[in-house]
Amino acid sequence: MKQSKNFNIECTTDQIDLKNRYHHFKEKLEKYLIDKDMELYRIPYGTDDYLYAHELSKKYHRKDDGLDDIPGLYVDESEILITDYSISDYENAVAYLIWFIPISDPYESLNDIDFAGSCCQKPEWSMERGLIQNKKYMIPKKEFRNKKYSALMIGYAIEKSVKQKLIDHNLASESDFQDVTDKNGDVVCIQIMPEHVIDGFANENHMSLVDKCKHCGMERYEVSNEPYFMSSFLVSELRTFNRTRELYGPAIENGSDSGRKEHSLILEPMYIVNRDVYLFLHKHYPKMQFIPIFDRGKLHYIHDSMQGRIERRVAEIQAF
Repeated sequence: MKQSKNFNIECTTDQIDLKNRYHHFKEKLEKYLIDKDMELYRIPYGTDDYLYAHELSKKYHRKDDGLDDIPGLYVDESEILITDYSISDYENAVAYLIWFIPISDPYESLNDIDFAGSCCQKPEWSMERGLIQNKKYMIPKKEFRNKKYSALMIGYAIEKSVKQKLIDHNLASESDFQDVTDKNGDVVCIQIMPEHVIDGFANENHMSLVDKCKHCGMERYEVSNEPYFMSSFLVSELRTFNRTRELYGPAIENGSDSGRKEHSLILEPMYIVNRDVYLFLHKHYPKMQFIPIFDRGKLHYIHDSMQGRIERRVAEIQAF
C-alpha cells in the first residue's frame, strides 16, 4: 500500500528569495510532477520529501481572505490522501467498496436533482437540505452502450447480463438492483441498490457527523481518507451486496429568488460487496474498480506507524 498527497505550487512574484524557493521545490521534487501545466506534484506520504513540501505549504498556503491575487509564492496541499493498493492488499482485504470509474451521464435536459427528493415530509437540517434518490434513474442508451459497468451521477450500474450472472451464482437477488431506463421506459442498465444495510461503518472509520435532519433523523457524514477498515463483527454482518446506513454527499449550490445561495445535498450510502462477490467479478471483469477494506484488528498499525513517523520528523525539523 502506498499513500501520497498532491501539492500545487505557483510563484507570481519576482522577489528573489521566493523565486529561489520556488525553483528549489521544482528541482528537488521534479520526479513527482504529474501535471506540468498545473504544476501539480504527487508526493509519497510520510517521506522526507513529503515533509519538506508539507512544511512549505504550512507557510505559503493560500488563504481564504480574498488576497490570493497578491504576488507571492503559493504552495497548496490537498486534504485527500491518494492511496495506491498492491495485489496483496486486495488479497488481504475482508470487503470491497464499489468504485467504478467510467461515468454514464443522464440526458442533457436532466441532472441528478431530477431523480431525488427530500428526506421526509418536513425536512429540517441545520446546514443543508438533504435529498435522496426517490425515482428511477434515466439515461440515453448511447451512454451505456458496450459497457459492462459504470458510475452514474448517483450510484453505480452494471449491464443486464452481469446482474443475471450474479443471480445465477447465488451472489445477489433481485432486491439488490433497480432498472435504469431511457425516456421510453426501456431498460438501459441496472443500478446497484442493495436491500441489506450495515450500521457502523462511519464510526469504525472515524467519519464525522456533519449534519442531521431534526424531523426524520437522517444523518450526513463526511468521508474520511483511505484506507478503510472493518471490525470482525461488521464483517460477520455482511451479505453479498450491502449499503451503509450512513449517508454522504457533496454540496450543490442552487441560486434562490433572493439571490442567497442554498445548499442541497444528494445523500448516498457507500456500496460494499463481500469477498465472494469481489472474487467473482474480478475473475470475469478484471478491470472493475474496487477499494479494499481491511480488518481493523490486523491492519490498525498502518495509520498509527505513519502518524508516529510524521510527528517524529516534524519535531526533528523544528528542533533543527
